[in-house]
Amino acid sequence: MPPPWLQASSEKSLTDVHVAVARLRTLLTWSLGTGMTGTALFGLAFLVTGISVGASEHKSGFVLGGVLALASLVLFVTIHDVWETSSMILVILDLNEVCTREEVLQHLKDYSEKRVAKVLPGDADFDDVLVRTHQRLVEVLVSQLSRALLWGPLCLTVIAIVSCIATGAAGGSIPATLYVLSMFAAVLACIVTLIGVVMHYGRFMPVIREKLLTSVGDLEEDVPPTALDMQLQMLRRQVGATPEGQATARELMRQVSLSHKRGKMSQALEKAWFAGLAMKELEECMVASLKTAMATFDLAILSSAIRECEALGLREDLLSEAKAANDKISAQLARLENGMRSMDIL
Repeated sequence: MPPPWLQASSEKSLTDVHVAVARLRTLLTWSLGTGMTGTALFGLAFLVTGISVGASEHKSGFVLGGVLALASLVLFVTIHDVWETSSMILVILDLNEVCTREEVLQHLKDYSEKRVAKVLPGDADFDDVLVRTHQRLVEVLVSQLSRALLWGPLCLTVIAIVSCIATGAAGGSIPATLYVLSMFAAVLACIVTLIGVVMHYGRFMPVIREKLLTSVGDLEEDVPPTALDMQLQMLRRQVGATPEGQATARELMRQVSLSHKRGKMSQALEKAWFAGLAMKELEECMVASLKTAMATFDLAILSSAIRECEALGLREDLLSEAKAANDKISAQLARLENGMRSMDIL
């Protein structure tokens, strides 16, 4: 079974990611779009009501209306920021083999500037940036959704309940209209919080767990890679495809193919794969390594080379010559051993 990075271009392994992105994008548009619209409308309503009560009945109306409107504004800004950041994450998760290296790097730069307010230099190690960024995308996405769907509405609920308690404790010193306003705000905030909990745990998280974090079932690994892992390998291959990287990878493969030491082939091929070299070149490197092992006429070295190339997914037809040589050497050694035994008996 080939290692995961050699199967990174498999369309089957990336399907779940694209399905999840489409579903999450729909959920974002519906939930956050509705949340922003509702927050803006109710914030404006709180402000207008507070000003109206403050001007006609009691100045405390200005305070209560202002507090509730400000809390709504903060929630509106939070939801907008979450929507913007989450949309950028989904764009990165939706990248595929059709995207060019320049497109991938541009999305990385945009996300870096938005997320950490850092402009990536032109000579940055983009492979390292891609790995560090991609590995935290789901964590950041869940954190952002929690801000908009859980903590933001919860903070608004706390403020509304405190306002309700304060206006209730004031008794007859303030108009009953303000108590009704604060009570309405508290009930509304509780409903919004409940909806946020349902959306977060009942809609968003199942998609993230079942699609983005699901293991690729056809890979027999101790820790099977997830669909996101497979997408990362595919993106690393696109980002690493530079002339300098390819030249270095070819030289490393040449050295490994001429060496009798085993265990380095996987690292060399992985570097070559991420440098964008064709699978044919990787296969040629493995075949050259087998020929080097065959030239030693050492059964242990040849057997080890065959096992290593098999583990890396070399086709059976390319292994046939080495296996035939292995069988021939084994037979010759067996005849030699039998001959030596016969001589000992004599």
